[in-house]
Amino acid sequence: MKTIDQTRLYDSSNQSPPGNCFQACVATILGISLADVPDEADHWRPGMDPYKAWRAYWPHFCDWLRERELGYIEIQAHTGDRSSSLDVPCIASGPSPRDPSILHAVVIRYVRLDRHTIGPHWLHDPHPSRAWLRGRQIKRLGYFCGIPDGKSGG
Repeated sequence: MKTIDQTRLYDSSNQSPPGNCFQACVATILGISLADVPDEADHWRPGMDPYKAWRAYWPHFCDWLRERELGYIEIQAHTGDRSSSLDVPCIASGPSPRDPSILHAVVIRYVRLDRHTIGPHWLHDPHPSRAWLRGRQIKRLGYFCGIPDGKSGG
C-alpha cells in the first residue's frame, strides 16, 4: 500500500480550508493520487463551521464514489463483530490528538491478535506528526464496497 500524506492541516481559526486527512486516507486505500479524490476545500468558505463544510462535501464525495461503482459504509466503532472485516483496510476516525474537539482520520485494518482477540493494526496516519488518534480512540470506521452493476438500490 502506497501511503499518501495530507497536504493541509486543521486551522482552528477556520481561516484556511479544513485539513485533508480523510482525502489522504481515501487516496491511500484506493491507490490513487490525492488530486484524484474530491477535496472538501471546494465546499468551504473562510470562517465556515468545519462540520457545515463537511455536510456540503459529503454528497459530492458519494456521487464521485458511485461514478466509480464504489460505495462507502460507515459504522460506529463499538458496534458489530470485526471478524468479517479482517485484513480489510478502512478509515478509522476519532478525536485528533492535537484538538480532541475535531475528528482525525487514519488508515487501519483489523487483524487477529490471538485465537480469541481481534484488534486494529495501525497502517497510516496522514498527519506529519504520526500521532494517530487521541488515546487511539476509534469512534467510526469507514469501509469501501463495490456497487453491483454500478447501481445503488433497487
